This record gives sequence, structure tokens and C-alpha cells, in this order.
Amino acid sequence: MRGNSEMESMLGFNENLQDDVVEDKKLVPWMSWDEWKFVRGSLFSSSPNAVASALKRISTWRSRGCIPVAVEVTASIIEIQQQDPYFMNELNDGCSESEEMLSMLYCMAIVRQVILFSFSDFSFLWALCITI
Repeated sequence: MRGNSEMESMLGFNENLQDDVVEDKKLVPWMSWDEWKFVRGSLFSSSPNAVASALKRISTWRSRGCIPVAVEVTASIIEIQQQDPYFMNELNDGCSESEEMLSMLYCMAIVRQVILFSFSDFSFLWALCITI
């Protein structure tokens, strides 16, 4: 008859936990650093197609789970800029928001940034992925 520790080891109860411990790692929604670098470069590109592609990728990241506050807020501001005639190269009639609406959108993004950065030390905010 086998001993308890030998049986537990066979069943996987006595695993070497040090092999499974991942220190200083965090689950992120992007697939690789290449994808991260692509989005970072495209987000601040002068090409509207590159910016749109980066925003789509960030939208995908949002659907996968929590994304860092800085990425979330930056994407929000870039999305607002896409509606702002001041930042648009080609003005399309009827596509831009009113000046008052744009002001409110910018204010909301900035307030959201302040709130999320102020409370980023609280782990429950990261866990809940607060959307304001």
C-alpha cells in the first residue's frame, strides 16, 4: 500500500507550487508586446485609418476585460478628437458634434481620468472595472 503523501503526489495534490507562481505578472488584454506597440504607434498617427484601427483594437481589449486606466482614458480622448472639427483634416458636414457637446465630452473624459487615477490604489476598482 502506498503512503498518503505518495498518493497525494500522484493525484496532483502535492504540486510544486513554486513552478506555478508567476511573480510581478498581470493579465492584460493585448496578445503581445507587438500588438501593444502597434496600437500605441497607430493611436498617435496622422493617418485616420491607423487611428481607427488602433481604436478598434482598444475596443477589443475592452471586451476582454479591464484595461489600464491610462489606455482607457487616452482612447476616450482620441475618440472625442475624431469628432472634433479642430482635429479633423477633412471637415464632413453633419459629422461633428456641437461645440457644447464636445466640451462636455472632453470634460467627462478628464473628470473620469482624475477619478480613476485618484482611486487606482483601491484594488476593488480594478476588480470591478468601473465604467463611468
